[in-house]
Amino acid sequence: MIATLLMLVLWTGGAPVQSPPTAKKNVKARGSAKSLVQSAIDAMGGEEALRAIKSVQIDGIGHENMLEQSERPTGPWLINYMEISELRDIEGNRLRRTTKTHNIQSNGWSSLNTVIAGGVAAVERNGRFFPFLHREAQEADERLALAPDRALLLALAAADLRLEADTVIQNVPHRVVAFTWQRKPMRLLLNANTSLPSAVEMTSDHPLDMFWGLWGDLTTRIYYSLWAFESGGIHYPRQWDEERARLPYRSFTVTRLKLNAPVSDEAFAIPDNIKEAFEKSN
Repeated sequence: MIATLLMLVLWTGGAPVQSPPTAKKNVKARGSAKSLVQSAIDAMGGEEALRAIKSVQIDGIGHENMLEQSERPTGPWLINYMEISELRDIEGNRLRRTTKTHNIQSNGWSSLNTVIAGGVAAVERNGRFFPFLHREAQEADERLALAPDRALLLALAAADLRLEADTVIQNVPHRVVAFTWQRKPMRLLLNANTSLPSAVEMTSDHPLDMFWGLWGDLTTRIYYSLWAFESGGIHYPRQWDEERARLPYRSFTVTRLKLNAPVSDEAFAIPDNIKEAFEKSN
């Protein structure tokens, strides 16, 4: 018995052994689905402040596991390194992104400018536009909905918002609420201690994607962490880790964030002939 206690002291550096973070004494009252969502909104800065976010400028670095091109789905995976500068027009549901990538298939960094607006995806090169893949429009639409601030507001407005069973992720107890957005099931995993959304997930199919389309319905889950206080008293995450079909897909660190960044229609303008070509393409 004495030897066992001595080993525990050595392992913990002399500090008293504490109960795990999942202990029930740290867990808040369960509450209703709507009250939990409202608490999460308050933790991020309040409903008025979140609704006032009309646009977000995001710059950051990260990597993407090339799941579709790796030797086996269980990994190790080929890695695509990324630098991203993205302007999200929340109010207009539009996105403009510059992506620089470097991987085993390239000799250096390559750059791609993408504009997604009105359900149309286009690529810009040296001032010239070309129709992009249909899957990019769906990806952008879902990515905007998976942002923690927008997901919470969507949940608050959902007619079918409901509680699901509590769970433990990252060794922390979480409340779970679920709802439907555009016929797609969504779930919010809310930290039982802080009320902040640790993860947002959506289940959908991707029929126009050559790789993901073969999987049928699959779940995309984004874990949010490294929460920081931004202008206007907004609490926003700077670390995003994404899983798809339970596989690690992307990790992204926000190095610069500007809420309510200037937005102009010119930044999201797509020529009419490109829109027509996009609609005619498969």
